[in-house]
This record gives sequence, structure tokens and C-alpha cells, in this order.
Amino acid sequence: MTSVGDSFAWPFQDPGWFGKMVVQGLIFIIPIVGWIAMVGWFMMTIDNYRAGRRELPPAGFHLERGVGLFVVLLVYAIVFSLPGGLISGIGSRNEGAGLVALGQLIGFLLSLLLAFLSPAIILHTYRAGIAGGFDVNSIWQRPSGNPAEGRVVPRRISPSGAARDL
Repeated sequence: MTSVGDSFAWPFQDPGWFGKMVVQGLIFIIPIVGWIAMVGWFMMTIDNYRAGRRELPPAGFHLERGVGLFVVLLVYAIVFSLPGGLISGIGSRNEGAGLVALGQLIGFLLSLLLAFLSPAIILHTYRAGIAGGFDVNSIWQRPSGNPAEGRVVPRRISPSGAARDL
């Protein structure tokens, strides 16, 4: 990929893209099993991309390929939603609007953190399976480590016009 536009156009270069996406989308509607199948299809798409094949995988129930990442993401979603939900629940029970607001703020911030960590979680699960998806130290190192590996670095423009890292 040489540009952002190429990354959006890549799936549509497969001649059968429409049928594959429609069928996989219909499978996705099925609760839980469809979600696992979609994650499996996503993992197979990563396989194709890494192998240099410019085609989408066939639509279907790719449960074996998707169950590991699904379990990892489900556990992270539950763990990250508990603190905010518990604080909001305590506030609701005691009619404390401040606690409800605090719980919702904590829930929102944790959802942003999960969105920030999701690419690293997916990559580690793809490479090392379920155990890799729960290797929290390695997962944290990827987005917070080397800026060349995907972290967005805040920059400022100096009076001379040069961009410098903050």
C-alpha cells in the first residue's frame, strides 16, 4: 500500500467482492456465531494481505480461525467495562448523579483506551494465539513504544518551520 486510498480500495479489487461481503454480512447478523465467523473472515483477510494476494477470502463460517480473537476481545471488553458500569450502578442505586457521571466518564475513557490498544491486541493474538492476546506487557509496548511502529507522535512547528516531536 502506498497511500491511505489504496488501503480503502484494496478489498474492492477482488472481482467477487460484492457477493463475498454480502454473504459474510448476512452471516454476521447471527448472534455470537456470526460474530465469531466475521472475526475469522477478518483474520483470513489479514492472511491474504500478508501473503500478497489481492483477494478477499471466501465467505463462510470461519469459526476455528475467529474464536481465539473473539474470546480475547470479549474478555477485554468485559474487563474494561466493569469499573465504569459498577460505579454508575452504585450511583444509580443511591441516586447519586455525580457517581453516575463519574462512572460514565470512566467507562468512556476506558473504551478509548481499548480502541487505542485494539490493533496491538489483534496483532498479538494473530501471531501468538489466545496467550499472545493476553500478554498485556507486550501489548502495551507496541502502541506506546517506537513511533515508527504506529504511534501518533504529537508535533509542533517551530518558528523556523521545522516540525519537531514533543
